[in-house]
Amino acid sequence: MIPALAASPSWTHQIERGLDVYSVKSGPITLHLICDPDMAYLTRSYSNLRIEAGGDDDRSGPVTIRFEDGTSATASMHRGAIAKDDAAEETWQAILDGLRGNSALTLDFGHGVVLPVETGKAPNFSCKSS
Repeated sequence: MIPALAASPSWTHQIERGLDVYSVKSGPITLHLICDPDMAYLTRSYSNLRIEAGGDDDRSGPVTIRFEDGTSATASMHRGAIAKDDAAEETWQAILDGLRGNSALTLDFGHGVVLPVETGKAPNFSCKSS
């Protein structure tokens, strides 16, 4: 008898209101990378990384994302999201590069709250850094 292999996480893609939404679920964590490469609403970019952490979808405050290759990015979350327009350009770029080049990360919310996330192989996200 061959033991069942655990399914590795896989990103999904859908278009919502003109925005590309890429999602991956890992245990109690779901990441949604929302990409707005063409500024669908013209006034500003709505690109953001939304983090749903086991029922706490409205978390605000600092978060450090540590990728398996040793890189990291620290940003401020507001109501569960890191907005491209609110993050420094190099921070947003580090998040995109980390998601594109790694298949696992940890979310460090401080105060000992560190959550592992398996993301699997990333699709070709349409998000832009600038």
